Amino acid sequence: MIKPSNETAQLLDQLKRVYKARGIRYADVARQIGVSEMTVKRAMAGRGLSVAMLEKMAAVAEIGIFDLAQMAREHSEPLPAMSAEQAQRLTAKPILFMTTFMLARHWPVRRIREEFGLDEVEMIRVLTELDGMGVIALHPLDRVKLLRGLRADDRATLSAQRVTHFFGRVDLTDGRNAWASGIARLSRASFAKIQQKIEAIEREIMQLTEDDLPLGTGDADWYALFCAIKPVALDEMMNAAGAPGDHDAVATISAGKSII
Repeated sequence: MIKPSNETAQLLDQLKRVYKARGIRYADVARQIGVSEMTVKRAMAGRGLSVAMLEKMAAVAEIGIFDLAQMAREHSEPLPAMSAEQAQRLTAKPILFMTTFMLARHWPVRRIREEFGLDEVEMIRVLTELDGMGVIALHPLDRVKLLRGLRADDRATLSAQRVTHFFGRVDLTDGRNAWASGIARLSRASFAKIQQKIEAIEREIMQLTEDDLPLGTGDADWYALFCAIKPVALDEMMNAAGAPGDHDAVATISAGKSII
């Protein structure tokens, strides 16, 4: 039996994340390895867990214990940053960037291929290019290890580009968009709380993304996200409120929410 430890807990936590990402239920695991669902639940809680049992449970997700340990380390430790050249090559090709984004969020290669509508040869070509760039390590049977992540300044630049592209001109009357707008007078302490709430919303959305990963390509849509609050001077606020055309614009808004 494996003695409970922090390392064992990290392996089991990672296996849970893999199961969730691939839509594997404990009942599926129990059926494939020939034990009861209660036995699987006990093992996943670290009770009565053997190396052989862990190997069998990992095999259901088509990974080995070594792969599981690597994934657990990657989850707990930040990836080394890409070089400027790697980041430039990655962002120059949307398919490379999106594939890396999806791998970082535990998408199986099979699901990435389905989402993009690629055949196996095209998918291998994408992965081989990322491997040649040193962003991933490609192993047999489409096993992939992420080696590098974007630097903080590169992520900020990409975020700014996305905001400009998707939100530079937004039709607020489009009922498919969710939004809120308003003005507020806040203390610095309250502003700090708002920052925390925005970060919490982002984490919740990313968790929902993982929860929805098992859904097929036609059962979920892609969304651009932008949530922001910024300080403005009172006279700037007054000028904006009296800008020509603003009242007509407010009158035509039929979707979203305004708290002004």
